Amino acid sequence: RTLRDRIAEIADGTYPAEMTIEGFDAPLMLRGSVTVCGKSIDIDYAGTDGAVRNGINVPFCFTNGYSIHAVKCVSATPIPNNGGVTRAINVTAPEGSILNATPPCAVAARHSVGWFLPTLIFRALAPALPESVQADSGMINMVNFRGTHRNGRPITTLHFASGGLGASAEYDGEPTLSTPSSNAAIPVEVWEAATSITMTRKALRPGSGGVGTARGGLGQEVFMRNDTGHDLVVDVMGVRTDYPAEGMHGGGPGAAREIHVNGRKVSQKGRFVLAPGDTLERYEAGGGGFGEPDARPTEKVIEDKRLGLV
Repeated sequence: RTLRDRIAEIADGTYPAEMTIEGFDAPLMLRGSVTVCGKSIDIDYAGTDGAVRNGINVPFCFTNGYSIHAVKCVSATPIPNNGGVTRAINVTAPEGSILNATPPCAVAARHSVGWFLPTLIFRALAPALPESVQADSGMINMVNFRGTHRNGRPITTLHFASGGLGASAEYDGEPTLSTPSSNAAIPVEVWEAATSITMTRKALRPGSGGVGTARGGLGQEVFMRNDTGHDLVVDVMGVRTDYPAEGMHGGGPGAAREIHVNGRKVSQKGRFVLAPGDTLERYEAGGGGFGEPDARPTEKVIEDKRLGLV
């Protein structure tokens, strides 16, 4: 009932949005519309591209969950999650689309597409809730490593590194914040002991947050060296590489994500091999800014420069 009361405060109407994101063979188009009617919301992803042969298709349960999450973020954040929240929001997506994949479509890397849904919904609702939405975020970069530890033990592990959070009406985006999923990063020392992959640099990425009245959150620089003594197979599923996090209401975009090997830029999706001694350099994406840059308070501009954030 509380969520329905919050929804009732949004002006009735249909609010459309679309966005282009990275695919494997070609860019992908996500389309959606959010229809507010009284105390309920309908989200429809008609017009979204169809499923693809790569494993980035999204099962409907994932689509449904992240869509409900986005509405709750802009209308009823303090309310604890409960079954009643889901009954006020109806989500549909065409069967066979990339947001409603059916067997035998591969879905292992569904996050590469599904994690964009909150952004799509924020963009749709921006005219109705201009002070409640946030700019695009740099999101999470997930890299898979497979090989042999220098002690001879096989290793298969994932490493997560977050980009910057999109700014909002009242706040700068937080740096390197995991969103929309709450993935954790393990301590460097634990990572190195478990994998024999040495972390040579982990630092904020200056200038990566989008400009605005509120600045986008900074991404980070994560450099690793293959010290296993063996070849290391690396699978990357980068997002925000071709389409950086956009700003909101006049804010600027964040810096795009880049992946390099030994100082040379490589494909942001796919598989490659790190030989012993090779380095993997990841430049994680920044969040978008919110509001016109000229309206940023002078004292914040000075402080950003003092801290080396811009």
